[in-house]
Amino acid sequence: MFDNTGEPIMQDELNVSELLNLDHNSKSVKGFYEPLITIAFNPGTREQQNANEECTQIFIQVYHRLQQKSYNLIYDYAKQEQVGETTVVALGQCSQINFCIKTFFSEDTNNFTTFFRQGECVTVPQDLSAPARVEKITDADLGSMYLLYDEALITQSSSSILFFRVNKETKLWEQYHKIEKMRGQIFFIRGNVRF
Repeated sequence: MFDNTGEPIMQDELNVSELLNLDHNSKSVKGFYEPLITIAFNPGTREQQNANEECTQIFIQVYHRLQQKSYNLIYDYAKQEQVGETTVVALGQCSQINFCIKTFFSEDTNNFTTFFRQGECVTVPQDLSAPARVEKITDADLGSMYLLYDEALITQSSSSILFFRVNKETKLWEQYHKIEKMRGQIFFIRGNVRF
């Protein structure tokens, strides 16, 4: 693991399957590069950020596609130990070729959200203190994606670009826009307002 300057911040390897006591039956889907695991840096609490305290924790989400379960944990790479308990969430009815695409942290909600190829998302609080929430946000297939300003999720689908946001009343993700007949890749440069 490296920081944004290219300096290594974790020297040892972490065997997540061993840490979670998972079997080795869940392999990546042939033809896709996604490794069934996503990681996001935990920025720490607002108090830590205001005091300029470095948070050395990462959020790790592991998907076992045969069990159709998402395993979520916090790992402190400085102490080289897990923080708290692992939360396990069943995704429900999806095929065995489903896989996780990306995990985002939102400073607005203090949640980590992981999005899956077949339209599911799993949202867990920053400290894993409350149960995880599973949503089916679309029946479309999801691809490369960006979370803009902690508000809008822009994702590629087969032949369209989909836009999602969290409904302020229900707190659930909803699609609010779609651009048809769009192919290619999505790019976003931080600090810009265009994608």
